[in-house]
Amino acid sequence: MKKMLVLVFVGILTLGMSEIAGAIVYEDTEALSRSLSGNGTTAWYHQTPTDFEVPYDIVNSATLTVSACGLDKTGARVDVEGVAHGALVNGEWYFLGWSWSQFDIGDVFVGGWPNGQALNVSLVYNTSVWSIFNSLYLADSKFTLDYTNDTADPAPVPEPSTMLLLG
Repeated sequence: MKKMLVLVFVGILTLGMSEIAGAIVYEDTEALSRSLSGNGTTAWYHQTPTDFEVPYDIVNSATLTVSACGLDKTGARVDVEGVAHGALVNGEWYFLGWSWSQFDIGDVFVGGWPNGQALNVSLVYNTSVWSIFNSLYLADSKFTLDYTNDTADPAPVPEPSTMLLLG
């Protein structure tokens, strides 16, 4: 009975000391506070984690949420890393003039991603197509990255607990 309890304790100790890779959620919010009118392009960037690099890391999901006010008839396209990802849309708070548009941008990281590179975002807009508002106000942009840190370095071997187990 004592041997069984010792083995259970050593097993729990071994699992507790081993390193288990898990998902990491990273968020970066940029306060834009920009009033736009006419036709044009405005750009901003989001930081990526300093330890994030594809192909060593695995992207589980990546989203970009842009909050804006003044949307009536959409004329604002969101590009991420030079690729069109959709237009700003009217949200549930439209009666107050606010909307939150969310874009799945996981495809940006498919070809690889250098360690620490900033994520470039731009908005191509045309406020002349809107009838109620003659301008667009960009409040903020939120980048959310869910990734698994899968570095090439193997997890450390818990030598003390392994020796206890063998003993």
